[in-house]
Parts: sequence; C-alpha cells; structure tokens
Amino acid sequence: MVEVDPTIRLRAEGFIPESYVPDPAVRLNLYKRLAALREEQQLIDFADEMADRFGPVPSEMQWLFWVMDLKRQARALRIQEIDARRDAIRVRFGPEPPISPETIITLLRTERGRLRYLPEDALEYRTDGTTPEACLAAARKILQRLTAGVTVAG
Repeated sequence: MVEVDPTIRLRAEGFIPESYVPDPAVRLNLYKRLAALREEQQLIDFADEMADRFGPVPSEMQWLFWVMDLKRQARALRIQEIDARRDAIRVRFGPEPPISPETIITLLRTERGRLRYLPEDALEYRTDGTTPEACLAAARKILQRLTAGVTVAG
C-alpha cells in the first residue's frame, strides 16, 4: 500500500524561527527529523527535546508541531489534503481510505448542515469560528471523528 503524504493548510504558519535556532544547518536537520516522525509519542519527545535544547518553544514552532500532528493523523486515514484556511475545513481523501462508508453517512447525518460530501471525494466541515485556533480545533475534531470509524483490514 502506498503511503499518502498529506498537505496541511492552516491559517497560521508553522516554522522554526531563526531567532530560536540560529544555525541554518541545525534548523534544516530539525525539519528533516520532524518530517520523519510517524508516532504521536515521537512528536511529544521531539517537542520536549526542543525545549530542553533551545528553551521555551515559540508559538510558530508550536504551530509546526500541530501541523505535523494533523499530518500524522491524516496519513493514517489516507487523507491527501486538509485545507483549513477558510470558514470550512476541507478534507480530501486519497485512494482507499480505511474509513467505512457507514462512518461517513453517520457523520453526515449527525452534522447535518455543517458537513457535506463533495464530488471530488472530499468532506467539507463548516466551523464555528474563523480564528486559526478555531480552524485547528475543527480539523482535529473531524479527524478524531473519522478515526473512530476506521475499519481494520482483515
């Protein structure tokens, strides 16, 4: 099975500030290490290491961690893209997502008026707020609900 490399688009940028890690070679190495993480605990350990090595994590880097966590979850669900830059979160699926059709139908029923299925194999979820934090919370919520309906291949 081919692994999906999800694209995550949020209203806030996530990056390692030059003021936090001045050496460009070290920053590049940190980005490479971060991109290779696949488990939630690895991400937590990496964040702890950053705080130990460089001091309190700045907000830009916290956003980077949140993006990487969304990416980790999206990869497991074979979601190709999460776009949370507007007043709705758009989740576009890749090939053969492990989410049962029943889960999608149940979500559409329970979130009537807020969630719709789009022809390009995507879901669009209307959010309550337009702040970057509200969009992030909505993206997390929809991934959590989708994860709850994952089918295990036998």
